[in-house]
Amino acid sequence: MRTYDSDFINSLLKAYPMLMSKLMDEFRMSGKGMRLNRTQWKTLFILKQGGKPNMSQLSKFMNMEKGSLTSVIDGLITKGLVKRVRDKTDRRKVNLQLSKQSEEVVRNGMVSIGRHIQKKMEKLTDQEVETLSNALKNILIIAEKL
Repeated sequence: MRTYDSDFINSLLKAYPMLMSKLMDEFRMSGKGMRLNRTQWKTLFILKQGGKPNMSQLSKFMNMEKGSLTSVIDGLITKGLVKRVRDKTDRRKVNLQLSKQSEEVVRNGMVSIGRHIQKKMEKLTDQEVETLSNALKNILIIAEKL
């Protein structure tokens, strides 16, 4: 078994939160007359990318306790943005999916976030953008193996 020094562990634990903090600071997003917090937006974006997960899968992916995530989902359901849907193959399972109403909200949110990130990336040189892009591709490949 390999061992890793504290610098490696610290870098690993620091990189993602720092990247997200630097990219998303000053970003405020609103959705057509409804107020959504960052966790709600993150949940909508994940549901847009990830099909129809159940609560356990989503809480694991978001690194949140199921109880905390339940209140997030309940809020999104109240706003008409998310639905609970019985699994067709196993009626005991309940999956989550975006509602039709949320499609436009999420699409507009993605455009808004894209513009914000584009602005942030203007601070970087072309070489730095390429380096970051390659690093992100590698991180995704490695994360799939974990």
